[in-house]
Amino acid sequence: KQVEGLSIEELEKLVKENPVDGLSNIGICMDTGHANVPRGVISFYETIKSTGKLWDMHLHDNNGDEDSHLPIGQGNVPFLGLFRKLEKDNYQGFASIELDTWCRTQMEKQERIQGLDFLRQLTI
Repeated sequence: KQVEGLSIEELEKLVKENPVDGLSNIGICMDTGHANVPRGVISFYETIKSTGKLWDMHLHDNNGDEDSHLPIGQGNVPFLGLFRKLEKDNYQGFASIELDTWCRTQMEKQERIQGLDFLRQLTI
């Protein structure tokens, strides 16, 4: 299996066996937008969860064709399916909402509010 140029074995070795400057607590942050482009968020999550080192997620949306950093709910990232899997797998990490990014620096306040409302309305 490939994850952004690394096999799952290489990724696992990187985060488990190769501490950076003596730090052993190096984990993985999954970006839903990046994950949605190459293969889809659910498939990407299923691949990296086996490392046991998935500690954080950056949440934003896109249509699967490019990492356009759309507000949550305006693309096709399957947040409901992802959150159901996270709940089933007892995910204990964090989830951070990306609001302003290099490719979209002027997200309107209303778009942010709509994204949060979209997440609040999901029934897991």
